[in-house]
Amino acid sequence: MNKITFLSGFILTCLLYGCYTAIISTELNEAVVNQSNKEIIYCIDTNIGNDCVTIMPQDSIVLKMEYQHEFSESILAYEVFPHYVTYNKILIYNLTDTTSMCDVEIGRFMKTDSVFASHFDTKMEGNSNDLRVHNRTVISNYVLSKFSKDYTMLERFDKYYQK
Repeated sequence: MNKITFLSGFILTCLLYGCYTAIISTELNEAVVNQSNKEIIYCIDTNIGNDCVTIMPQDSIVLKMEYQHEFSESILAYEVFPHYVTYNKILIYNLTDTTSMCDVEIGRFMKTDSVFASHFDTKMEGNSNDLRVHNRTVISNYVLSKFSKDYTMLERFDKYYQK
């Protein structure tokens, strides 16, 4: 009986005092290079944040988003909880020509057009607790040629078109 009591007490002590604080960190660096002579609006919505930026002709920008989560974890029940970047929506607008493209169309063209796919690059660094994602999108005239007419932009960006 003494062994069972001692063992139970030891396990309970380990569970109560054998905790540590774990931090999961995910960083997204979304570089967008506009090689065209068109004014572009680039919008992303991810599980770690969202942003929408205007990129002038022959310019580039880097969107940075960070996610950090701190939690207590028992040493005896150690488990890794990775936090990856998931895209909910990508929208690219060509303000000059009222054309646009969304993530579904981007995915479709990437599967069938290797030249188009070469304009998108992803690189990941780190591990499941400290992940850094680097995406690069190059908007060229070739990419813009795949955009489709989007008359909803006239309402969505009415201040731009009232100029």
